[in-house]
Amino acid sequence: MEKLKILLADDDELTRFSLEKELVKRNYEVSTAENGREAVMCYSQGNTDLLLLDYTMPVMDGLEALCEIKKINKEAVVIMLTANNDAETAVKALKAGAHDYIVKPFSIDKLLGSIKNIIKQPPAGLPAGVVYRSEQMAGVMRLVSQIVVGMDIPVVLIQGETGTGKNLVAGAIHNGSERRQLPFVEINCGALPDHLLESELFGHEKGAFTDARAQKKGLFEIADGGTVFLDEIGEIKMDLQIKLLRLIEEKKFRRLGGTVDISVDVNIIAATNKNLSEAVRKKEFREDLYYRLNVIPITVPPLRERKEDIMPLSRHFMDIFNKKFNRNLQDIPGEVLKILLEHDWPGNIRELRNIIEKGVLLSAGPSFEINILPGELMLRACGFKKEPFPGSLSSGSSLDEMERNMLLQALGDSNGNQSRAARMLNIGRDALRRRMKKHDLFDSRSVVSAN
Repeated sequence: MEKLKILLADDDELTRFSLEKELVKRNYEVSTAENGREAVMCYSQGNTDLLLLDYTMPVMDGLEALCEIKKINKEAVVIMLTANNDAETAVKALKAGAHDYIVKPFSIDKLLGSIKNIIKQPPAGLPAGVVYRSEQMAGVMRLVSQIVVGMDIPVVLIQGETGTGKNLVAGAIHNGSERRQLPFVEINCGALPDHLLESELFGHEKGAFTDARAQKKGLFEIADGGTVFLDEIGEIKMDLQIKLLRLIEEKKFRRLGGTVDISVDVNIIAATNKNLSEAVRKKEFREDLYYRLNVIPITVPPLRERKEDIMPLSRHFMDIFNKKFNRNLQDIPGEVLKILLEHDWPGNIRELRNIIEKGVLLSAGPSFEINILPGELMLRACGFKKEPFPGSLSSGSSLDEMERNMLLQALGDSNGNQSRAARMLNIGRDALRRRMKKHDLFDSRSVVSAN
């Protein structure tokens, strides 16, 4: 197999020597450059598959070199090496077209992981519907590949916070399996009352309960031969857990009100945002079912731990909503991307998707407008965050603290619009601005609107 050709540009001789030695040892073909201009000249001669560019170099720095290289080939694959561990540097590198950025000092394993991930997947990779660029998600997808290649795993447990994309990982497992042409049936176990959930999963016989006027097949029966995805399985009550355990172990079940065993051949993918081991300890989840589900656990990391995925995910959602709403939003400005990278994303990918959807809908021009961002993100970018208003004097807050919190809450709820915030507080805008000045809520970088 032909060796991957890497061009390494770094002005530090020791760094060039040590990285070249390690990469050659891994069977890569490596050429080197001492500055950005030399890197551009080397790349223009062809014969390069991937570039490693140091951010800070003499003559021409890595960012300038990246821009010049993208003029030669907009599909050039570049990893930026930087000593600056800040969002602004990351924004500049990603906006200029870098596929990844790695902060110095770094381990050779981290660099190799980034290289393998980028080469294995296309830019802003979209394997089986899962968009990622981070090594964390690459690890998840490698495990998915191991599950689906040459194996038919009957039970998989996917764990992760709400909004991390557990359903997409479940879909990737099914679509990569030998059962891909057969049904993939999904149900949210927390969305239905217990008696309805049992009927949905196992079906019911005529007369099994009030309004059961006809026999009904359940999802396990409908999905026979395929896959059932049980989202939020931690919400299933104990009596239903017993029936689910029997189905997993014996491949048999009975409809609600039925007396005959029905055999099915289904794979089960379960997902939860709960700590099931803790639920077992509290006697809220059956221990035997937990161990039966936990044979092959997959943990999907939260977005705050894989911020390299924010840019490709944002572009992916822009494409989706441009088509949906017949819009043509093309760009996310650096100031917006910086705020997105600094946010901690409690709602994970679902929260990001909602923000991009709103941006596509409401931005007037070809770029995402910063004033469309939620007020909490904008306020945090100004150096303060929305705080809950203390509901009573017993909270121990001083009058000044309570006033400041009320201002922050009104500004957050109004998306930073001062006129609207003033109306919420039933004061004039001038009075609001005096109080903002008193509590030092203005900032030279402020994006809080005066309109």
